[in-house]
Amino acid sequence: MNVVVHDNVMSECLNVDACAHCVTIESELKKDFIKKECYEMLLQQYHNLEKHCISLEVNNQLKKEIFQKNTLSSSESDPTFAEFFEINELKAQAQAKDTVILQLKEKLRSLKGDVTERSVKREVEEIETLNIKLDHKEKVLVITALKEQLHKLKGKAILTEAVSLNPIDPKLLKVDVAPLVPKLRKNRTAHTDYIRHTLDEAATLREIVKSERLQSPLNTSLDYT
Repeated sequence: MNVVVHDNVMSECLNVDACAHCVTIESELKKDFIKKECYEMLLQQYHNLEKHCISLEVNNQLKKEIFQKNTLSSSESDPTFAEFFEINELKAQAQAKDTVILQLKEKLRSLKGDVTERSVKREVEEIETLNIKLDHKEKVLVITALKEQLHKLKGKAILTEAVSLNPIDPKLLKVDVAPLVPKLRKNRTAHTDYIRHTLDEAATLREIVKSERLQSPLNTSLDYT
């Protein structure tokens, strides 16, 4: 009886020990399981974080390349210091040219009245020159008529009657030459015509006086011509 009880007690003790050991193992396994779950969870979070970091790094690299390209293109499009200096110099030259053009326009406006006055003076001088030439032509015609009259007088037999009937007008014995306009004294053409006309008229008058002296030696009025 005691042996059976002892065996039962031993059996129960063994069972209690086994159960305690099982509980211990189970608790340890639970701890390990919990640790494993935490590890797996942490590992998964790490992988996710790693992927996110890789994605951020790739995105950052792409943005960096885009920024470099934009910076390079902007630097290429922007003018250099030398080009900027040249552009400013060209702008200054353009402004200077505009200023000169404005000054020339103002000067032209101021000279417009002077140019008109000069043109009027030139036209007046041309008209005066033309009038002198016309006067010369008119006097040449008078001299020609006198020469023809002289030839007719030479052809007549009795010149004394011609002298008495057609006395010479003393005004014809004067050299009728108008003084040259002061403005035309430097005009070479007008001056030359003036001298030629004066010489022709003087020669004609000398010819008339010479002929009259030959035909009328008693006519003393010719002594002072």
